[in-house]
Amino acid sequence: MIFPYLSLYVLVFSFISFVLFILFPVPHGKFSWKLPLMIDSDIAWALINGPALIIIFGYFDNENGTWVSKLPSSAKGSLAMVFFIIHFIWRSIISVLWIRHIHSELPETRGCKKTSFLIVLVSWFYYPVIGMLIRHMAVNMTGELSAHDIIFLLGALIFLFLNAYVDIILNYSRTTSPDVKTHPTIGIYLTKIGLKKHFKILVHLGIECPNYFFEILEWGFFALFTLRFESLWWFVSTILILLPRALWTSHWYSECMDDIEESLQNDLNEEKVDKQPVNEAVKPSRVAPKKIISAKKPLKKIKLNGFVF
Repeated sequence: MIFPYLSLYVLVFSFISFVLFILFPVPHGKFSWKLPLMIDSDIAWALINGPALIIIFGYFDNENGTWVSKLPSSAKGSLAMVFFIIHFIWRSIISVLWIRHIHSELPETRGCKKTSFLIVLVSWFYYPVIGMLIRHMAVNMTGELSAHDIIFLLGALIFLFLNAYVDIILNYSRTTSPDVKTHPTIGIYLTKIGLKKHFKILVHLGIECPNYFFEILEWGFFALFTLRFESLWWFVSTILILLPRALWTSHWYSECMDDIEESLQNDLNEEKVDKQPVNEAVKPSRVAPKKIISAKKPLKKIKLNGFVF
């Protein structure tokens, strides 16, 4: 079955989100704007991602109208379920606490960002469904682990680690790096120059959101590990959700660079004005300098590659 369980719902939801998020960014983080029911952005982030952990308790069988708490019977299914749980525990709890600790000494680096609880409510129509979809997949997985499975699972773990590393290092750099820009409400963020110092090759390739890049690779390897349609559609949905955010972030970096270049140009112009002589009444002498006659023979003009030496 190409669209097992609730996978078609997940695809439709993520595609609609993709279209909307292309038109305007998700009002969260650096793109936050004032909406009704504003709450702390960290609490909002935890409430958005936390419901995916419903995978721990089971899934709703929509055909029979019952709640299923059955555990996976295969090692592969158990590993898939554990991996998903680890990811969302990191994403909804550990990363939030860690990042808050990083900014605790300099709270101005985070500005006064808030997120509307309306965004949280909309997310509850998505992430709990994802959790149940992956639990349904894990329960119905059969077969033994192969060497290829282990390789793909290790790849997923590596990219999960890199995703976490990027989140931590970028937030830490916001408090220590000189290559930052202060924004009135959203706080202090790395400029593209600061980002490039950490991820030179990725930025050179046009990848300005390395955390999104690694998360997409993480779920790509997860799909290869499971070889199930549920994880494939979850991978596609992740791309549809993250791609617009990445494009808006790239646009945001470009606008920041334009502001920085304009500021530098203004400073340069002010320096030129300050260095102009105060008294311009004294004009240079019109007397031509004396010619210096050398006793040596004049040098011949030698042409080389079109230049005269």
